[in-house]
Amino acid sequence: YMLRHSRGLARGVRPRVKASSRKPRAVRSADGNSSSGGGKRRRQHLGEALERVRLGEEAARDLPLSPSPRHSDARSDSSGARQAYYAKWEALLRMEWECEEAATNQRLLEWPVEKLEKEGLCLAGLSARRRKGRFYSQQILRLSLRRSGLKHSFQPGDEVLLSRGCPLQGGAASLKGEVLELHVGHIDVALSAAAASPPDGVERETWRLDRVANRTAFDRTVAGLRSWAGDRFRGSEGLRSLLIVELPRRAAARAAAGGTGAGRVA
Repeated sequence: YMLRHSRGLARGVRPRVKASSRKPRAVRSADGNSSSGGGKRRRQHLGEALERVRLGEEAARDLPLSPSPRHSDARSDSSGARQAYYAKWEALLRMEWECEEAATNQRLLEWPVEKLEKEGLCLAGLSARRRKGRFYSQQILRLSLRRSGLKHSFQPGDEVLLSRGCPLQGGAASLKGEVLELHVGHIDVALSAAAASPPDGVERETWRLDRVANRTAFDRTVAGLRSWAGDRFRGSEGLRSLLIVELPRRAAARAAAGGTGAGRVA
């Protein structure tokens, strides 16, 4: 082919090129318009968008910079609603805590040790020794189980009472603490800062460990509620307003109108 082509050029004969019978297609844009009309339409859309932005900026300049009385009233309503919200839920949390504490005390007074152990709420016959180191400023006691693998329901973070008898009877001295670590043959307990130091000769005594109502969980929940409803909240104000103000208001309106579903909002 190259040889014939070169000979043809030498004789002055131009090579024939087969022309395509197909017409070139018009390139279409993403919105389906041809390239010839698409550019004009895109320029038109861009001009309309810029005009909308200009009108929005002019409208924003006309807005008042100081809050209107209506906005001040809304903030006042929100503050009152937040106070009512906190008072309601703090009272419910306190009732829950008091009921849990009363049930725990009743269980400790009325249930025999064997039943408490069977339910995993008590461990008796424990030997104790002081562990080296501290949990922050709290002393740590290591309580050895009577036998390894003894079943119980204690978990790290549980509040416990450590005593040589029933912690609520007979004036038995008890130490309050928190479960720190669980092992197969022993449990480490960090004594609370308010608890008295372990008595001398703690290694020679036999101890009993009871799980009690967790005051720490109650205190932290109330602190979170206070932050959620307080003036120094740093989260989403829109979400807080929706949950504390808007949804109860809508539920009250439905209830006043005799509608259903008011009970869906706490």
